[in-house]
Order: sequence, then C-alpha cells, then structure tokens
Amino acid sequence: TWKIFAWYVGSLLLFDTFFTIYEINAASLFPVKFRKPEDRRAVQGWGTPLGILGLALAFVITGMIVNQNHPESYRQGALVSFAVGFLFFALLLPGVYETKRLRAEYARNQRLTGIAGEPFLTVARKVLSSRTVRVKYFFFFGYQAAVALVNASAMYVISYILDDPENKSLPLIMGAMLVGALVSAPLWVAVSQRVNDNKKMSIAAGLLMFASFVPMVFAVTRWQWVATLALFGVSLGGQWFMDPPTMGDVLDDAAVRTGKREQSIYYGYQTFIVRFGEALKAAVIALAHIATGFVVGQPTLAGQKAANPEGWRLMIFGIRIHTAIVPALLVLAMTIVFWRRFDLTPEKTAANRKKLEEMGI
Repeated sequence: TWKIFAWYVGSLLLFDTFFTIYEINAASLFPVKFRKPEDRRAVQGWGTPLGILGLALAFVITGMIVNQNHPESYRQGALVSFAVGFLFFALLLPGVYETKRLRAEYARNQRLTGIAGEPFLTVARKVLSSRTVRVKYFFFFGYQAAVALVNASAMYVISYILDDPENKSLPLIMGAMLVGALVSAPLWVAVSQRVNDNKKMSIAAGLLMFASFVPMVFAVTRWQWVATLALFGVSLGGQWFMDPPTMGDVLDDAAVRTGKREQSIYYGYQTFIVRFGEALKAAVIALAHIATGFVVGQPTLAGQKAANPEGWRLMIFGIRIHTAIVPALLVLAMTIVFWRRFDLTPEKTAANRKKLEEMGI
C-alpha cells in the first residue's frame, strides 16, 4: 500500500512540476503575441470553448474508461490520456513558436537589471507590492478554487445525489456544461468588444458564476443538474474568456511601472498561489465529509444508507456544501474584492498601451 501511495504522490509531483513549467511559459506568450485588447478578446473567444471542451472531454472519456472497481481500467485510461495529450502537444508547437521580434525583446530584457536572479521571497515582495496584481491573483484564485471543488465533487453528486453508481449521468451533465460554454462563447466575445471594459466583464462573469451555484444547493434530479451545469458552463466560459485579457492589462501596467516585460514572473507567482486551491479543495471536502458523517468505503447511496440510516441525509447536505455552498461564497467574496479594489479602467489601460509604445516595449 505504501509503495503505491509513494508512486502516486511522486507521479503527481512530477506532473505538477512539468505542467507548471509549461503553463507559465505558454501563458506568458499571450500578452506579447497579442498586444491590443480587442485582439486578446478575439483570440480568447477561440481559446475558451476549446479549453472547456478539453476539460469536459477529460471527464467524459476517462469516466467512460476508468472504473474504480476494476483497477486494470486505470492503465487503459492512462494510455488514452497519453495518446491524446501527445497529439495536442504536437498541434500546439506552431502556436508557441517565438518570432525573431520576441527573441530580440527577450535579449533586450536580459541586458536590463532584472529580478530573475533574486531570492524567491524578495521577488515575491516586489511582485505583490502592487495592489492591482494582488487583487487579480485573489480573483483568479477564487474562481479556480471554486471550479476545482465542482470538478472534484462531480462524482459524489452522481454517485450519491443522483444515485447513479454506474456514472451514466456523467456524459450528460458534463455535456451540458460544455454546451453552455460553447453557446455563450460568441456572446462573451461580442459583448466584451462592445463594452470594452475588462473589469466590468470580469465582474459580470463572477456574479453569474455565483448565481449558477445557487440552484446546485437544491437540484435533485438529473435534468435539474443538467440545467444547472449548463448555466455554470456559461459562467465558466465568461471567467475563462476574461482572464487572459484582464491579465494582459495587469502585465501592461507592470511593464509601465518597471520598464520591462517580465510576464513569466507574474504568471509564475499566479500559478504558485493558485496551487493553494488544490489544498483548499482537499480540506473543504474532507471537513465537509467529517462534519456530516460520510462513511468511507461505501461507494453507493444504498451503502451509505445502510451504514448510516439516521444521518445519510446530512451526508448528502455535506456534498452540497463542497459542491456549491463553499464555492459560491468563495466566488462572491473574491468578486466583491475585485470590484472594490481593481483599478485598471479602460482609460488607464489605454494610457498604459500608449506609454508602452513610447517605451518600445
């Protein structure tokens, strides 16, 4: 058992390390390859549905292959994940290619006095000294942690609230989220281009995500969950769509203040902070289950009822706590903070772009 545990933990550490390296560098290319806000929003109009499509397919495909009662199915799921991942890795190579202009810009930055060689905590103080950066990080953390809780809670909802131990509802529910995101993507693009205010659009997406959690507290039937997840997909599409353009504004503002573009450093600390969402996810689920009497080792609703005939309804409420109630409160709190404290207006971002042109960066 301990050997399997050590292998699993080691595999997760390796995956997270290499994924973080990839994510930071790939994301850092976005604000420098697409410098105008309208271009960033247009490009993200494609990136949002494709990203959510990948998220949904990951759950649907692996859910159809992997069965916790059949350990050999995990190997099949791993092979499929590797094959699909390698295919998309090959497809993304042209998009992350660095042009001569970008390489020249990197060389220029290296000649400047940078902060890349300074200690971790020293750099953290400089990065987090900006209120704008801090608020953006908190807002991103809130929605990412909420989505992580929903994803981790999906199988609990299907197994216990919907009483579907064979996971037949999984493709339908995840498909509803995907449809919501895909249908709303063109709308998010059109409205954001018209409003031309990334702060307002981010707040709208945050409030809509909060609203999508409310019916999850009460949904009982499969079709109620389908409708709820479709609304959640619309809000997730908005959050996913607005994050890169809004982060682009933050990075432009940082470049004006520091005189150089160091977007990988800012993305690196955002990734570091967001990783605490995984710890929060595990803690919330564990505490909710402990507090509401979830019986470990009972993978079906019938098993929970047999093991805890007097308290299984409270156990169901515990699942709703980590599926909807905690994520809703988290998103609402971070959206309010973002609304009150984020100061990058369209006028300020336009002034920043003009300064960057004058500075040649």
